[in-house]
Amino acid sequence: MATYVEHQGTRGTTYRVLFDLPFINGKRRQVQKSGFKTEKAAREWYEDYMYNFRHTGVQIKNKKVSFSSYVELWEKVSENKWSAKTHEGYASILRAHLLPAFAGKDLKKISVLDVEEYIAEKINSGLSPTTVTHHTALLKKIMNDAVRQEIILRNPVQRVELPKVARYFANTYAPEEIVRFLKELEGTQFHAIAYVAFWTGMRRGELLPLRWPDVDFEKRLLRITKSKTVVTKRYEKGKVKGQTKTYASTRVISISEDLCEFLKRHKEEQSVRRQTLHYEDQTGLVFTSYRYGRALCSSEITEKLNDMQERVGMRHIRFHDTRHTHVTISLANGVDIVTESRRVGHTRVSTTLDRYSHLLPGADQRAADAFANAVNKVD
Repeated sequence: MATYVEHQGTRGTTYRVLFDLPFINGKRRQVQKSGFKTEKAAREWYEDYMYNFRHTGVQIKNKKVSFSSYVELWEKVSENKWSAKTHEGYASILRAHLLPAFAGKDLKKISVLDVEEYIAEKINSGLSPTTVTHHTALLKKIMNDAVRQEIILRNPVQRVELPKVARYFANTYAPEEIVRFLKELEGTQFHAIAYVAFWTGMRRGELLPLRWPDVDFEKRLLRITKSKTVVTKRYEKGKVKGQTKTYASTRVISISEDLCEFLKRHKEEQSVRRQTLHYEDQTGLVFTSYRYGRALCSSEITEKLNDMQERVGMRHIRFHDTRHTHVTISLANGVDIVTESRRVGHTRVSTTLDRYSHLLPGADQRAADAFANAVNKVD
């Protein structure tokens, strides 16, 4: 049992906690820690200490470790385990949000209340619950590693109540909106990539590195072998380049006759531009800028499409919503969900079912009728 001793000093009242650990070889082991501002703080420290000792047998050292100094070390130790995109994402959240909020705090003293206060402040500042949940997930990961490394006793984030995240329902275009939007993009360097995105449901990171050898005009096939993520150079060093998001070496999808003809015309037009002195691309990329033949920039694509939608008065959709549009229209027109799942490269069919099963026309009614018919056949 611990003893809490009140001490009157020049800086006011503080508390000290003293307690004994089980004897080893007949020797007494006493632990004491002072400087607590309240008896409650001393009790909480003692309870955390004993919780850890009972479950792990580890005695946590009293040395102060600030959140910022630990994160600096944690990032150096962990960065080789991450992709460039993951590293950049973590760094962005840390520099802009977590470090300003927790930098000077002792890692051991970050409480559940501190984390919930952080969540409330970020929500009130206008960040979405989804974004704040990403922040909390990263903080939880950091604190879990600190527990594993025996720097802190317990992870306070484990007991935090997370904000409710509303399910995202994608904005999609109807067929007539696709036709109108692509017509508005004619004559721009973004027309081809938007066209192929709608017709195939490919991810932006799969479209950008697509090369002409990946297009089989005779068999009307596309071979999707790479996924491109755009990161700043400081995070690319030493990173292994990823494959497609499904982790398979290659995904092959069929293309319609009209898309095949469109790509043939696009290749011919690109070949003409390739003859100019300014054309730089020698890698055979399918989608390049008109003037210099450089790889298209993902942020520029997003900006251009957003500007176009606003200029012509069309509903806003993200570039990734071209993928949702493709799946939605395919399912609504009778494509089975297993085939569509394979086409768009979902790792599991359950992913497609979870996101799009509500779009299957008449599926619920057919299920009800099928059961009734089976039972009603019985005399």
